[in-house]
Order: sequence, then C-alpha cells, then structure tokens
Amino acid sequence: MVLEPKVHSLALRFARVAHGRIHVAFASRDSHDWDLAAADLLVHEASGTLTTVAGETIRYNRPVTTHEALIAADPARHRAVSEIVAALARPSR
Repeated sequence: MVLEPKVHSLALRFARVAHGRIHVAFASRDSHDWDLAAADLLVHEASGTLTTVAGETIRYNRPVTTHEALIAADPARHRAVSEIVAALARPSR
C-alpha cells in the first residue's frame, strides 16, 4: 500500500479512482449531493464502486443532502477495504 497526499477536492479524488490513477479513495462524512453526483457517475461508468463505509448505496435527492463516510474503488478492492474498515470498527473484546 502506498499512501498519497490528501487531494482536497472530493470530486478529483474519486475521478482519479475512475481513471485508475489511485485504487481506493475515502470521503469523510457530511459530503453533499452536489459534491458527489458527477464523481459517482464517473466511478460507476469506470466499473468502480462508491458506497458508504457500511456498504450502502448512495441515495440522492433526499431531504438531508449530506452523506456518511464513503469508499470508492474497483469492486475487488472495494470489498477488501470495506472488510478491513468493518473489522476496525468492531469493538474489541
């Protein structure tokens, strides 16, 4: 794994996933519909996956236009990263 410096533009970060420049990108919670919609389309058209960290599909045009934390990646990496994030979120015993 190679960490890249944070790209502050959410749309550019997800566009780089769609382009293949980076393999996985995250967005912190409270991103708005208007920050996500075009980048979401790019990721999906490039056969990628963009969901909440919990794996839920993003729903737009709701009364509340903000979203939970997000992950964008190709499907195989998305699944692996989602499992890692879920494992980290589980309370330790």
